[in-house]
Amino acid sequence: MKSFLFAIILTLMPSATAQVISEYPIPSRTIAGNICTSPDNLFVYFTANTTIGRIAMDGSITEFDVPSAGSNAMKLVGCSFSPKGILYFADQNNYMIYAFSPKTKVFVHFPIPGPNVGIAGVQFHSDWLLYIMVSGSSAIHRMQRDGTFLPVIQLSPGRYPHGPSSCGGNIWFAENMANRVAFVDTAGAVTEFNLPQVASEPFSTTCAPDGGVYFTLNAANQIGRIDTATYQISTWQIPTPNSEPKGISSSPTSVCFGESNVNQIGCMPLLGGPITETLVPLRGSSPNKLVSGPDGGVWFSQANLSYVARWK
Repeated sequence: MKSFLFAIILTLMPSATAQVISEYPIPSRTIAGNICTSPDNLFVYFTANTTIGRIAMDGSITEFDVPSAGSNAMKLVGCSFSPKGILYFADQNNYMIYAFSPKTKVFVHFPIPGPNVGIAGVQFHSDWLLYIMVSGSSAIHRMQRDGTFLPVIQLSPGRYPHGPSSCGGNIWFAENMANRVAFVDTAGAVTEFNLPQVASEPFSTTCAPDGGVYFTLNAANQIGRIDTATYQISTWQIPTPNSEPKGISSSPTSVCFGESNVNQIGCMPLLGGPITETLVPLRGSSPNKLVSGPDGGVWFSQANLSYVARWK
């Protein structure tokens, strides 16, 4: 177990509307991937190469070494809590799901049955199942808490499910290579929606309190929204060209997203409005996955640097 606290802090706007990005180095110097908030509203957790970490609101980081469960080098992905406070994530190189108890510090792992190539995200749902996006196999697995799996949900070839979120009784996700967003209900039925711009490469989704699911369109340089009642789709162009938005998160008033190719965080009011963009201090960090933290800040991982950061 490792602990560390250090921050790079820059104020990027005038004091009247000051927004500060603070960047905290990961002690093991690995790269953070997915990121999520614990249900006790005390920490933000993240997955790295061979560790998981948690960061307190003062920026202090504690890491936990993940026990290897296979012969391949680990590559940890996903980050989702159950209401009971169990953290779920996956090792995509060894085809394993991990359950971690922050209280006992115990890890339990479960083999993922085939098809299992290219795990790209996990989401614990209101039906008490863990939904596992298997992008390379265009499939979705559902795991019960005892580690048993329900029959696989096999999508059409080339769907590449990615970036799941949970709301309204459904799991929403992006079909990254098929130009669709979709949801799967608790019966296992999948409903898909074509996006207006071709080859837009939807990447991540987030459920917002306005009754919409927002998503990033990586190749189209846009943010999208689908209304969960009417299924109407709206899109907004990001001001900076070729920003390649990836992760996205929502708050009671806005959605924020990582502009990975231009090293910025973008934010937009719910239901649309002016998009503001803030430069990340460390160059070339490539903001990746985002989550709204318990402190009201937007926490994000950086794909190219060993830091976790906060925009507030």
